[in-house]
Amino acid sequence: MPSSHIIAQPLLNGAPLPDFELRDSEDRPVTLADVTGPNGVVVAFIHATWCPFCLRQLMRLNALAPRLAERSVGLVCISADATDAIYAYERSVQPPLTYPLLADSHPSISHQFGVYDGHPNHEAPYPSLFYAGRDGRVAYSDVSGDPDCFPNIQRLLEVIDYGPEGEPPNPLLK
Repeated sequence: MPSSHIIAQPLLNGAPLPDFELRDSEDRPVTLADVTGPNGVVVAFIHATWCPFCLRQLMRLNALAPRLAERSVGLVCISADATDAIYAYERSVQPPLTYPLLADSHPSISHQFGVYDGHPNHEAPYPSLFYAGRDGRVAYSDVSGDPDCFPNIQRLLEVIDYGPEGEPPNPLLK
């Protein structure tokens, strides 16, 4: 029987990040502009806060957040969870998240990023991460259909610091 789910076709380097307005745990609207720093933004996707692999990814992102802040790069993570589930998770997690965790939209914003997994057992985004620089264009992406395969954080930082080709895009980041 043929599979009916969508295979990931993530945004390619150079593509503009899709704009969005999603909800945080307090049901407040958050836009891409709200989370973008002077040197760009990292947008991550997870399945949901019930997923043990995703919980580890949230903690990895929490450890990464100060390093991104030093580089003036914003960070946001998008989950298939509803706002009440995100609220409950944020109230219980230790240490607290230092970046916004947002509830996905319907239809999922992950369609626009090309990372939607429409498998009927768990329709949700693939674990993924995108970095767009000041110009709002993707300079790095890491996508996996395997929930235990996490984005390469070291490579992400190299791209932020030196650009995809190894040349510093911003002399202040040298």
